[in-house]
Amino acid sequence: MPKHDNYQEIELRLNPGKAPLYQRLAEAIRDRVATGLLSPGNRLPPIRRLALQLNIHTNTVARAYSELEREGVLTTRRGGGTTVSINSEDPLLSALRTERLRSIISKAALEALSLGYEPAQIEKAMSHHLATYLKSPAEPTAPEPLVISGSDDPALGLLVNRLSRMSDQPSPILSVHAGSMGGLLAVARGEAHMAGIHLWDAEQRTYNTPFVKRMFPDRSMVLVNLAHRELGLMIHQRSEESIDGLKSLIEQDLVLVNRQSGSGTRLILDYELKQRNITPSQIKGYDHEVNDHFSVAECVANRDADIGIGTLTAARALGLKFIPIRHERYDLVIPYEWYRSELLTSFLAILHSDQYRDAINHLGGYDTSQTGDVVARLFPVQQPKTLTS
Repeated sequence: MPKHDNYQEIELRLNPGKAPLYQRLAEAIRDRVATGLLSPGNRLPPIRRLALQLNIHTNTVARAYSELEREGVLTTRRGGGTTVSINSEDPLLSALRTERLRSIISKAALEALSLGYEPAQIEKAMSHHLATYLKSPAEPTAPEPLVISGSDDPALGLLVNRLSRMSDQPSPILSVHAGSMGGLLAVARGEAHMAGIHLWDAEQRTYNTPFVKRMFPDRSMVLVNLAHRELGLMIHQRSEESIDGLKSLIEQDLVLVNRQSGSGTRLILDYELKQRNITPSQIKGYDHEVNDHFSVAECVANRDADIGIGTLTAARALGLKFIPIRHERYDLVIPYEWYRSELLTSFLAILHSDQYRDAINHLGGYDTSQTGDVVARLFPVQQPKTLTS
């Protein structure tokens, strides 16, 4: 790759798909690091330069860089630009390569299944080809990363970023935006150590606890509050319409950008629409789904939609108008065995620190009065007992 102004010119092709643009950009850079096309110490193009090259918003590039920096793939230094930071022995690189391999195999298996092949046939074919090309024993397994799944939130991203910078953190950290229900399912399947959720139960008129009780009737679980936050409608600053709430979607024939099914934000939107006697079929763009708050804000900022629902923090980041809908509770759901383990010692220490609360408050749109507090302890129904914190 040719060098310009001391940085590596990146030839990128963003894969099509439903994933937010910043995630596809981050994935493209990860692939180049995992395959050795980008090496430790290589300096990446400045944000504006890469945004111009790809014809995308500068905030999209900034968020992709920030995501990769939080993961430890990139490092940004004042006056020094953004560089690749991981080396060939870094456990995170092994995790990235493993995840890339899983993705490759999953795509091949799904394509074969869609063509009518039986699972046994697929397994036999893969084993045959692996035996053909296998020339050396498998490399030692890298340490398993600390996996946080569920609903995305800037405050959680801030915590993960701080944790990943700690020199004594024993393992890599992966944060997966899967929506609140997706996060609970990942914990139930043993694919994540905790889940970030904000699920409103309309019958009991409370957040999170009823869902965790139903999902984990036979396990001891702890709910730790991350923060309370403002959720509302995001609108472009130069919008010509006078939008004053969700009814404007129907009255002014506006286009919505929605969150994915299973996300807490989608659940709240559906609840609020029902309260106003609005059906999804009446809304343009209801089926246009993205996976996080910043992607909603990005769609509105780029005029791909007139209105979206998300956090005040995301709206402020992209300079959008914000109409509050509700004040909601965002919790971290953690199985008790992980809550008491050494793996989460540093994580919980940051969560309880005054410095972290100050950083969240600086983002705007948060109430940190319960941050770090255990808001619920849930036990197997057949074995009631009290857990000590």
